[in-house]
Amino acid sequence: MAQSDDAAYCKKLGDYATRYLGDPGGNGGTRPDFDIMEGIGKCNKGDTAAGIAILEKKIRSKGFTPPAR
Repeated sequence: MAQSDDAAYCKKLGDYATRYLGDPGGNGGTRPDFDIMEGIGKCNKGDTAAGIAILEKKIRSKGFTPPAR
């Protein structure tokens, strides 16, 4: 159960980071930068602890508070 919770939180962080911290995209949206992509990649590979750490650090470094679990 904890793994699925971590995976869901990892996805939530990735979506949040992409939406609020991503680089401008060509279609008016945003795309993730390299740090965000690395965190999302680790989440997708099942290394949720590393992915969460990367994404939370990136979010905090930009002055935002990570979303609640």
